[in-house]
Amino acid sequence: MKLTQSKQVQFFLMVSILVWAGAAGVRAEDEDNGDFIHERTYIGGFATYAGIDNGGDFNGTLAGTYGSAAPFEADLIPTISQNVGFAVLLGRREGPWAAEVSYWNSNHSATFNNGNITYQGTATYQSINLDFKRYIFTQFPTQPFISMGISFPWLVVNDGSLYGPLPAPYPANSFFQSNATYTGIGFNLGAGLEIYLGQNFSIVGSLTERWAGYGDILGYNRVHEVPQINGTDVTLQSSGLNFEVGGTFAFADPIF
Repeated sequence: MKLTQSKQVQFFLMVSILVWAGAAGVRAEDEDNGDFIHERTYIGGFATYAGIDNGGDFNGTLAGTYGSAAPFEADLIPTISQNVGFAVLLGRREGPWAAEVSYWNSNHSATFNNGNITYQGTATYQSINLDFKRYIFTQFPTQPFISMGISFPWLVVNDGSLYGPLPAPYPANSFFQSNATYTGIGFNLGAGLEIYLGQNFSIVGSLTERWAGYGDILGYNRVHEVPQINGTDVTLQSSGLNFEVGGTFAFADPIF
């Protein structure tokens, strides 16, 4: 069952509030519990392997058509391949808990074929994420963790918005073309392992499942539209298992 965009926003906000409440309720105690890391503020850089859809609306056969008379704007919803990319983050850890803000970027192959229109192109996936981590076995330098958070993704399908006499059995390059930009909100759930090389450096690896709903499309006419499937407004659903590996560097805590 598909959720409306407003219900999705409410759901994701509710989850984030619950995570915040849980973090506040189990914050590290003031006394020394033998944790290897007590607190740190850090930055990080990562190589990523990302994709946005393992089974949703980005299946390469759907397109939204906008306009009441020909010519129409058609925005393709292609399949998106997995590919490598990069991520950077800023984080703060206190005891077993950490909060991180990160930015992900990766380029992908994009494919579309519904019999009337064929398209082979590229797409750029970007996302800003807010995640919370809970570390386990915090007295050791090697620490597993689980993570949960929200994301704000946007996907730019290069030349994925068409303008012309639709529908017609023509290849995509028979139309005027522009980029199609899909934006949305998502929910992240992951697990990983962090190995501390002293107090300042660490090596991190993790995998994260990201669910997202895309409720806005900006295409050839440069007008924000609600995505449509068969003439019905929808929030496009997607999911993807993402991997990252990299490291963090901690700043010296300020002295007050």
